[in-house]
Amino acid sequence: MSSALVDQAREALRSADSDPRLAIDRATGVLVRAKVIRDFAAACVAERALGLAAIHGRDLDVAMRHLRSAIRYGERSAAPELVAQARMTLAFAMGSRGWSGRALREIDLALSDLRGT
Repeated sequence: MSSALVDQAREALRSADSDPRLAIDRATGVLVRAKVIRDFAAACVAERALGLAAIHGRDLDVAMRHLRSAIRYGERSAAPELVAQARMTLAFAMGSRGWSGRALREIDLALSDLRGT
């Protein structure tokens, strides 16, 4: 699953905590390229980076939109671990919004795809 674009998307994801604006710039560029070449794994990670950056910007509606998109791309890439990671981030956003029941349902869905610690 590792491609150059996936690696670039992961770099954007890592920067989302410390520099959300940089993450948005990086992830947006990756997402555009990933869509063109249909690299759904890279699109998934890029959307997750955009969602996490939006969480840090306190825009939960935008965050949840990106994270739901990340889930769809992850499903298209047949990468359950990416889907699970996106679901966990979505659960965090939902919990931040006060939607604990929805957040718990996302966590339950994610747990079925996660392995190991």
